[in-house]
Amino acid sequence: MAQERHINDEQVDRLVVIILASEQVGELSNRLVKKGYRLTLVNTSSGFMQAGSTCLLVGINHGREDDLIGLIGSVCRTHRQFIPAGGTFSLPGGLPPLMIEAEVGSAYVFTLEVEQYEFF
Repeated sequence: MAQERHINDEQVDRLVVIILASEQVGELSNRLVKKGYRLTLVNTSSGFMQAGSTCLLVGINHGREDDLIGLIGSVCRTHRQFIPAGGTFSLPGGLPPLMIEAEVGSAYVFTLEVEQYEFF
């Protein structure tokens, strides 16, 4: 019996690499799956945002690129938040660490052309 192979109607010719704040991964990945995108989630650390970040790899046809970018922009909005100031400096007497206000929650998006894509 010949094994059937899943055939996608659209040819994948772009790889979109999305590096985003870990706090936004759940919402973005759920929306992507609902809209029919296939994705691979790669846990990362530190990097551009110097905070919890995750990398999503999404293979698409160039015709869906604007839709994908719009979806990312609607979820990955920046906002201001108080976070612990890094380093080893600590306040005496068990006081909480020094907090600074920072802009968090952005996404970095890279789009690469794909020469070959296979789905097994």
